[in-house]
Amino acid sequence: MAQAQAQEPVTISIRAKAGQRDLIDQAADRLGRSRSDFMLEAACRQAENVLLDQTYFALDTKSFAAFQAMLDQPPAPTDRLRRTLKARAPWETATAEVAASSKATGPRVKWSRRCFARGNRCPSSTNSPISKAASPRWTTG
Repeated sequence: MAQAQAQEPVTISIRAKAGQRDLIDQAADRLGRSRSDFMLEAACRQAENVLLDQTYFALDTKSFAAFQAMLDQPPAPTDRLRRTLKARAPWETATAEVAASSKATGPRVKWSRRCFARGNRCPSSTNSPISKAASPRWTTG
């Protein structure tokens, strides 16, 4: 498809609100990347996910049964799998550190990615469309 063509750089222009740009810049800065590199990588990752989610493949009844059997079998327990399952996720470690440091500064608001993805502001902002009564997705801690 498009990737099979010559790999010459092309310009992609988009319009964004200042807040969106600032958010992207902050994330790119945390990764030590330029805005363009960060946005291109994120857009390509999402494009691949969309295309992979919509890939169609057909199997006959026997092959489909074999495919389902493979999906239903748990992976063989290995030392690597046991270590992975016991390890704390990076976001759990960061959450514990933030929680420990926030005790001196007062409560912090926790909110889900879904809240942000829907265009809502963090519940702690003064003009947030989310109220404590309306949304069980966030708590103070």
